Amino acid sequence: MGTSVILAPLMEKIGKLKPVGEGSLPPGSAADGRTPTDPLEDGAIRADGRLDTVGLFCPIPIIKTGARMRGMDEGQVLEVISDDRVILVDLPNWCRGAGHEYLGCFEAVSEIHLFVKKRVRKPSPHPGK
Repeated sequence: MGTSVILAPLMEKIGKLKPVGEGSLPPGSAADGRTPTDPLEDGAIRADGRLDTVGLFCPIPIIKTGARMRGMDEGQVLEVISDDRVILVDLPNWCRGAGHEYLGCFEAVSEIHLFVKKRVRKPSPHPGK
């Protein structure tokens, strides 16, 4: 099976995306440009690190995000900057799978700024195991 067959449904979905803030984001990430998780709302989010992936395409921004998150402390926030609209689908899904918290995003000029909070591991109920 060729990659064009595998990617066709995804590319069709991406082609139908609206501009950020107009219902193009995954549920819970934005609605009408402002949501409770909007990173710019009242200056609520302060990133502890920044990762510029402009010019890189899937899956490289996700791979680089994973590598950067491994070097961060629990609870710290990473700002990922991208111009690849696929990241609007990929990053929230990756966060769910990896256990990190997707905080939201905004678009400035031609860049998408996304925010991820590194998961905080709960202490084991069985110390020493």
